[in-house]
Amino acid sequence: METDPYAARPSSPSISDTLAGHIDDALAARMAGDMRIVGLFNIVFGALTCLGIITAVLGVPMLLSGLRLREGADAFDRYRVGGDAGSMQAAMKGQAEFFRFQKFYFFGSLIIAALYFAFIIAMIVFGVGAAMSGGGDGGY
Repeated sequence: METDPYAARPSSPSISDTLAGHIDDALAARMAGDMRIVGLFNIVFGALTCLGIITAVLGVPMLLSGLRLREGADAFDRYRVGGDAGSMQAAMKGQAEFFRFQKFYFFGSLIIAALYFAFIIAMIVFGVGAAMSGGGDGGY
């Protein structure tokens, strides 16, 4: 006899319920403070990075990750005041979104760096090739 995989299972405590009982007030306060500072840095540097046309591709994820991290810090503060598991879940969601946007920023940085190095190598190759072939009018 096979069991139904979609049958109702006994409910188990969610991770936010489990974490809510194990994070003390001092840890939540330190995390919220650190999250606010790192979030602010990401917002400021993301906004500055958005000033360039090409670099805006990197600035947007950095700015959004800072905003999500600050939202998570606010949720940690709500958890400290109320102690409810929903606030803990919102704090964890803010951190998860921060890391997701940081992943986009990291891979975007790698792609832009690779394109930059390919451009530099192409300029060197074409410059050396032009110099060896006596490119131009010889300067006169």
